[in-house]
Amino acid sequence: MSGARRVGALPIALAITSALGASAAVASDLVTLHGPWLDPAAPVAFRAGLDYRWQRRALDLLRELDCVAHERIDGAELCPDASRIGLARDLRAEFFTSTLDLDLRATFIAAIDVRLRLPFVVSDAATLDFDAGVDGRNSQTSPYNAPALFDVPYRTTRGGLADPVIGIWAALLSSARDPADPNLTVGVELTIPLAAPRTPGGATVGGGAWAVTLAVAGSDRTLPWLEPFFRLDATFTVPASDALYPDLGGMQTTRGPPDQVAARFGVELIPFERPARGHAVRLELGGELRFVTAGKSATELFDALGESECSLADDPPCPLTTHAGGTTATGMTIAEEYLAGGLWLGAHYDLHQTFRVSARARFGWESPRFLTASNLGLDFDGGGVQAVNSFGANEHDPDYNPHIDAPGARFRASDVSVLGIELSVTGRF
Repeated sequence: MSGARRVGALPIALAITSALGASAAVASDLVTLHGPWLDPAAPVAFRAGLDYRWQRRALDLLRELDCVAHERIDGAELCPDASRIGLARDLRAEFFTSTLDLDLRATFIAAIDVRLRLPFVVSDAATLDFDAGVDGRNSQTSPYNAPALFDVPYRTTRGGLADPVIGIWAALLSSARDPADPNLTVGVELTIPLAAPRTPGGATVGGGAWAVTLAVAGSDRTLPWLEPFFRLDATFTVPASDALYPDLGGMQTTRGPPDQVAARFGVELIPFERPARGHAVRLELGGELRFVTAGKSATELFDALGESECSLADDPPCPLTTHAGGTTATGMTIAEEYLAGGLWLGAHYDLHQTFRVSARARFGWESPRFLTASNLGLDFDGGGVQAVNSFGANEHDPDYNPHIDAPGARFRASDVSVLGIELSVTGRF
């Protein structure tokens, strides 16, 4: 099967990672516009940076199943007391992403920062395999005695230019202008969907959505060697690709991708500094909390579901891709809201007033949530959601697919862990 992968609209994912990098250096130059980079008497200063980011994301994919009372599987009763819906381990997923960003900035009178970030996805690879103790005999997704939802193991890869991000930041307070002041900045960033939208099994990495981030950040050099910092932001998204986010009419309860809010806090330690020479060593420790709303997403199942060959021609029929109960032709599904968090440790070395090298390592987690959770539809006449109600209208949500969205068939992400490394060089000219 040809390459591609998942993670919620890529520009959003990149904005999150880049925002984490920015927040991790709030007390440096990336957000607060102060430090050895800025001369308040200079009308304009230009900076260029090259950021390399590597990330490993691993999780379990659980699948709901209808457990019938007293039914025996391999001689054992799974539900000896009563029928119920259970969760069973099914798949283990791993995603490896390498990204190279070109970051261009122009700062005017130490007060206004204009930025352009051009991300290039070097490699975005994924593997979906059976979880420990699972094979074709007990898998809910790829059983040996029934048509597979998709083949397991499933491997994909993609890469290329992603959606660019432009932004503008304003320093309301700046220690570069007045050493007695803290640093307080506000900013807005816009992700522009210029890259070709992703398709199941394709090589493109575009997210197919506009994203606007509103943020406020600040820091204060409370001691010569200590500077706490924070960043608060909210990201709102609007569909741009009809292929990924088609308008399916009034019964469609969710069309667009998720929004999110985030809070990041940390401290920067300065064990060594020579302002006259522009030399400094800065260490940082920070944490992040992020809430992502429910929405239509390119989840971990994007490519596998979108490329599924499961059809009515199978014996027994596997109607995943039919339009009778919904379609997964785009690979997009309605995912639940979730909470994410993380910690990072970073180090910066200012070799000169015009050159800096940085490194960061981070660990993150995400709360469990269903990845296939579309609503059945809307009840307009009080008679339950029906294909034909008392007014002659179809109340079913066109995104709803009972074979993956109905209780007893849904996929759930669990035990999500994220490891990341970032290396960057930045120069002023």
